[in-house]
Amino acid sequence: MAVSSDGSFIVYSAIPENPGLQARPQIYLRRLSQMDAAPIAGTEGGISPFLSPDGRSVGCWTGGKVVKTSVEGGVPTTLCDASLLFGASWGLTAASYIRLRRPAVCIVFRLTAANRRL
Repeated sequence: MAVSSDGSFIVYSAIPENPGLQARPQIYLRRLSQMDAAPIAGTEGGISPFLSPDGRSVGCWTGGKVVKTSVEGGVPTTLCDASLLFGASWGLTAASYIRLRRPAVCIVFRLTAANRRL
């Protein structure tokens, strides 16, 4: 779960209510002024959400990749390949910090706003 910097909404990963056998998690957005949450298009299969400082983009791990998309939904942009995400956060300079878990190793790297690895 991640909370927007202004405290107006949260994003979290969940499986739909009454799931079928093939149900997958997805990232949901819940504005705190509303009772219901809505799935964010483009985050199907997503877990471990993290938000940009301005609250306009959400990142998550899905299908062996770390991706980002608008909190309003859309086509995801791949940030990097990742066998398993251990954690991620956006820096104030719009760079992302990604921690990946690999067998017996935790790798930390930084991506620029243009998704280039530093």
